[in-house]
Amino acid sequence: MAFTFHKIHRSLCFAMIITGIFSKERVQYVLAFPKHLNYAVPSLAISPFSQDFAQNTEVTVTAPARTTSSGEIQTQEYTHNFTSTSNEQWLLNLEYLAHFDISGIGKKQGIVVTSTAQLVVQARSLKVRLTKPKSSYKSSGVFNVMPIILLSYEYLVVTECVISFCVLLVVNPEGINEVTIELKLEPTQSNITYKEIYFHSGQFLQESLGPLDVLQILAKKTDLTGTWVKAQRSIAVIAGADFDCLGLPIASCSRKDMTIEQLPPVSALAKDYILEPIFNGNLTCFVKIGYVNPSTTLFGLEHVVMNVDTFKNTSTSLIFKLGDMIIYLHASSPVLVLQYVVSQEMFNSFDYSAAVQYPISKWDTRAELLTFDNNNTRIIVAAPCKCIQVIKVGVAIEELYTPWTAKSRSGISHFCSREMVLFPNNTVKKIQINGETCSFSGFVLGKEQGNSGWIFPILTFNNTEHNFTTSEPVTDTHIVEKTPHSPTLQFKRNLCPCPCLHVSRSYRNLLNETVLSSETAAIQSYLHIPRENLSRRVRNKMSAIDHRPSSALVGFVVFAFICLPIFGGLILNDCYRAWRFLCCGCSKKRTAT
Repeated sequence: MAFTFHKIHRSLCFAMIITGIFSKERVQYVLAFPKHLNYAVPSLAISPFSQDFAQNTEVTVTAPARTTSSGEIQTQEYTHNFTSTSNEQWLLNLEYLAHFDISGIGKKQGIVVTSTAQLVVQARSLKVRLTKPKSSYKSSGVFNVMPIILLSYEYLVVTECVISFCVLLVVNPEGINEVTIELKLEPTQSNITYKEIYFHSGQFLQESLGPLDVLQILAKKTDLTGTWVKAQRSIAVIAGADFDCLGLPIASCSRKDMTIEQLPPVSALAKDYILEPIFNGNLTCFVKIGYVNPSTTLFGLEHVVMNVDTFKNTSTSLIFKLGDMIIYLHASSPVLVLQYVVSQEMFNSFDYSAAVQYPISKWDTRAELLTFDNNNTRIIVAAPCKCIQVIKVGVAIEELYTPWTAKSRSGISHFCSREMVLFPNNTVKKIQINGETCSFSGFVLGKEQGNSGWIFPILTFNNTEHNFTTSEPVTDTHIVEKTPHSPTLQFKRNLCPCPCLHVSRSYRNLLNETVLSSETAAIQSYLHIPRENLSRRVRNKMSAIDHRPSSALVGFVVFAFICLPIFGGLILNDCYRAWRFLCCGCSKKRTAT
């Protein structure tokens, strides 16, 4: 009886411990801002999910506030309680954030957001650059912050910069982490400086990061697309450009902006994407695709106009101008897709912004967006055509032009998009989008006063699980069954003798046999490994060395008992015969004399 009582008591104690652990569970987000941005005000907009809302939800933000005279970083803690309504937004300006303006490591300069519930966390850098007395113009970059549970240890970097700095930030959430960066630089002859050491394309940069350390790389006039970031533990990777323009000769480089995005890990990338245009005469969209596999083939771009002004293809990426058609993009291997927005106006419009596109497998049925302090917002949503009209936006909107649908090779429409403008409302701080059973995705554009604009992707999540869809692939049976996996081939031979309407000379040159043969030969040369240099072949000619005394003793014993009798007998036999020969020769000489 006593034994049973002790067992019950021990079980109850164990249950209380487990309950205490789960009751103290926290959801954490980690991020960093590019530290070289002068005249920039970093901000955070935070709000709990409406579905998970509970009174007295406490949120804590820990940020490096200043550097002491001894070089140590002092952190500042900000707290906020959500008590009244799920529509509440906490806008936090981090004016005193610690800065460092070179490539290197910022010790414990990561920002941590902690809460008892899942949050919508968006970060923005608002930059004001003074040009003349009493005049200025603004630039802003916005990105969604992923929770730590969705981070991973391998990332592909896609950036775009021409005259300024490309930025790469690696944030280590916790523990000691070994980070390796395989650099890919464009132009290839360019280099970066890291801790007073020059690094070139193809070289590896290795660092050991402690908890909340931030590794920053600044590459002036050098694109980092194709760079790989790998670590032993999960990390957050943020990349973009500081006040730069697009690398295509479409217009002057006066329309420029910050393009800061938190990149999804390679494990969250996929092969199928929907590219939706913006039907605004003052805005132009470009799409940049980073290849996980250099031999990736793209399908679905047969109607894209490709010339020197709107198209650029390299071994690591493809960038092109998106026309007025919604496109179903299929790749032969996972890719990272970014969509850029460029303004056609010089003043009072969007300038240059970028947003990560999420694949169809990551779409879900609900999203919540934060507006910062901006009321001029445009939403572009993509979804299967049969249910796109059931997507509900929780604020007053104005329906805009809806583009043509994305079609398969059989001509059947599958995906549509909706473009909406929100009516100004100073009381609405959070926008809820719900597709009920309809999965969707898209992006949001915001316009600031003055020459400034920003864009960020719509992150969707499930009503019941309340997780961002970047965690695990979500299979939508409707899309899988009715959408072909192989849309029209992009790079194909011109089988008809007449010139095709949408195919330019530069496009056809991609199929030149000489170019293809030289590229194939280069790949074969790169992949070829001489057999005589293989470690297996070298080891076949060598014996392993054992330095242990016991091993040496055994060898001497074996040599003494086996080798010495055999070889010693042969040697003694030869010596005996030689001795007899000499003795016989001497005796014969004595007899003759």
